[in-house]
Amino acid sequence: MRKRVGLGEIELQAQRDWLQTDRSEVRYGWMSISAAGNVAWAATDATFELSADGQALSFPVRITIVLEKRGNQWLMVQSHFSFPAADQEEGEAFPN
Repeated sequence: MRKRVGLGEIELQAQRDWLQTDRSEVRYGWMSISAAGNVAWAATDATFELSADGQALSFPVRITIVLEKRGNQWLMVQSHFSFPAADQEEGEAFPN
């Protein structure tokens, strides 16, 4: 999958993904939220649980976001989602 840049590309990707999904849920685990002035950032471990074509799927994800307060609104100015290596054991530096 190629990198998506800009609101329009992100919206198209999300629409494509959700149209192929029968059901979806995000379960949040560990979370850290901080702010300084008009900038805030958050990080969380989560699990995406969904159903696509009748198949139930569940996978861990790491999410980080940066927000900036402009006027009276907090706007997401950066976000990143990543998936841990499936075959990397806890405490190991690299996947098997």
